Order: sequence, then C-alpha cells, then structure tokens
Amino acid sequence: MVYFYLALSVMLVAIATKILIRQRLSGADIYLVLYMYFFSGPIIVRSLGYEPYSGIRFEHVELAIYVFYISILAFILGLALPMNVRRPMEFYPSIGARRVFLVMLPILSAVMSIVGMIYALKVGSLNSGLDKVQKLAAVGIVHYVIVTLIPCITIAYMALTHRKNRSPVVFYVSLLLYAMYSISMGERDFILLLIPIYFWAIRRVYAGIMYPAVFSLALAFVFVMMSSVRAGIFSQGLLSSFLNQGSNLMIITNVIHYLQDGGGHIFGGSYLSALISAVSAGVINLWEPRSVWFSEYFSSGLSAYGFSLEAEAYLNFGMIGVFGVFFLLARYYCYIESLAKSGSHLGLLMYYHFLFFVIYAIRGEFLVVVKSLVYCLFFFVLVSILSSNGLIRVFSARASRDGVTHE
Repeated sequence: MVYFYLALSVMLVAIATKILIRQRLSGADIYLVLYMYFFSGPIIVRSLGYEPYSGIRFEHVELAIYVFYISILAFILGLALPMNVRRPMEFYPSIGARRVFLVMLPILSAVMSIVGMIYALKVGSLNSGLDKVQKLAAVGIVHYVIVTLIPCITIAYMALTHRKNRSPVVFYVSLLLYAMYSISMGERDFILLLIPIYFWAIRRVYAGIMYPAVFSLALAFVFVMMSSVRAGIFSQGLLSSFLNQGSNLMIITNVIHYLQDGGGHIFGGSYLSALISAVSAGVINLWEPRSVWFSEYFSSGLSAYGFSLEAEAYLNFGMIGVFGVFFLLARYYCYIESLAKSGSHLGLLMYYHFLFFVIYAIRGEFLVVVKSLVYCLFFFVLVSILSSNGLIRVFSARASRDGVTHE
C-alpha cells in the first residue's frame, strides 16, 4: 500500500500544480479529483483502521489499483495531446429560442416533478421508514424518467441561454422542484448538477480556484450528510464517512473475481447495446445494463450499487479496454472543451453534459453517458428548430459575437 499512497500523492500533486500554474479549474480537473476520491477513499479508510465500504474483495485490491493507475494515466495522456477543432455545422438558436425554452422548461420540470411526487406519496415522506430501494420499487420507471430528463432539459436550456438575457427565477424554481423530489426519494446525485450550473452562471469554460474549492467542500459535506439519512454511516466518525462514499473499488474487485472465477469478457457488448438502446430510446436492448447485471450477480437484485466506467472497460476488454476507454474519454473532453471555448452552442451543450452526466458516470456506465447525451441533443435540436420556424440555420460566427467569454 505504500506504493499506492506514493502514486496517489504524485498524481494529486501533479494535478494541483497544473491547476495552480494555470490559475483556473477545468472540467477535466474536477473529473480526475472526483474519480480519485470515489475510488481511493475505501482504501484509505481501511488503512486508518475503520470499516471500509462493504462488499470489497480485498484479495483483488492490488489488481484493482493497477486498473486505477491505467485509467488515470490514459486520461492524463489523452489530455496532454493537442487538439485541433473546426467548428461544426449546428442548429442556430434565434432570439425565439430562449422564449420557447422558457415555456418548455417549467412545464416539463413541473409536470415530471409533480407526477414523481404523487408516486412518492405512495411510499410516504422522508419519514416513511422505507429505504431507497423500496421507494424506487413503488415509484417505478417514472423515477428514472424524472432523474434523466430534467437534467437533460436543464443542460439544453443552459447551452441555449449562455447570453445575459436569461430567466433565472423560472430556472431555479424548476430545479427546486427537482431537488425536492430527489430528496424525498433519497437521491443525492442531483447535487452534481450544481457543477455545470456554476460554470453556466459565471459564463466561462474555466473557473477560478477559490470559490469552486469552497463550493466543492460544501457540496461534499451535503453529499455525506445525505448518506447518513439512509445508511447511518456516521458511527465511525466524519472522516470515515467522508472517505467511504465510493462503490468503485467494491465493483471492480467483484468484476475481477467474476472473471477469475470463470466469467468471460463481453468484448464490447455493453457498449454496442448502449448505443442501440440510446438511439432506439430504450426500445431495443441487446444486453441488460451492467448496473442491473451487477446487482443480480452480487446480491440477486436485492439492492442497487451502480457500476463504474473502469469496471465496464475491464469487463469488456481487460486492461487494454481500460486504457482505450479513458484515453478516448480524455480526447472527447478536449474536443468539447475547444468547442465550448469557441462559443459553440453545441460545444456548450456537450461540456455541460460532461460536467454532470460523465461525472455522474464515474459510478455508472457508458449507457448513462450516451443515452443522456442523445436526450440532451434532442431537446437542443427541438428548441432550435422551433425557434427558427422549422428552418435549419448554420452558426459559424466567432465567439465574440455571441457573448461568450474567451479563456
């Protein structure tokens, strides 16, 4: 474990040095820090003598740490290579785009939130005594519609309204309804939506250091406090609770055990299934989601654990898959960051999507990323067309004409 802590320290110092030299914080920085946090927390907890996240197969931790190293190094390598981006053709939102979306956003948000709350009443309030799994079983598929589509609508709204002319009251009231529903269901991940909202609010692709640092600590504290409501994890103290938030290590060690116990690699099956499912709006599924598969494998479906991108890559192609997936993820980030900095509406959409859904997928899978991106694009294109009277207009102007602050 000495080598693990040494390598982790070196990586954290390297990231911190890069941020301090640049004096700005990027979406990739946030992703790397959160990924390290969710993965390494239980290891640190165990070394401090506390009880780590349950279900971890510590006989496979050494190999899991190698998977972690490969993913981080591949991501950093992908970020280091240059990226030349040419602005793509995209739907240009005319002056009516904001007006159309200001109608769509509160209606869709309110309807889905109210429907979700009606279902939530079936299982009672926050004091109903039911756990999250029981509440989800009572609410059914409506829950997943709400927690997916409202963030997608929000992201499309932000991409189309990064100019000064906004309607924050309508925007934040809609988000308040979403937050109320999430809290009633014991969901914490809605807190991550504040990350793209912050970047949208400051109208920049990069953020300063001080305010995001304080903001992140506050969010982390709220995230941990919400854990205590459903799991009572504060019995070991605040430090243990703070570090014991990530299920990544539990998932990857069990996936390693599954493969070593006779299970086979699926050679891209989950990625192909995710693409087909996203395009068909979930009508066609070649494979069940890996999170569902893992729940059945680990606990016969009695609980939900999510999944992780590194575990999915390892399950598909082994170490080569881990390197390839995280390298391509970093190249994708470089592409969308360049688009966003140029003032592209499409680039801003994908950048905000990264700041929520890709970060959310640290404890998820590729299906989460690709399906949510399709939904974000759907709302983005729909509003753009409606605002232009059905005409597709090419946007190729410089960012300075569109009110975007260059970085």
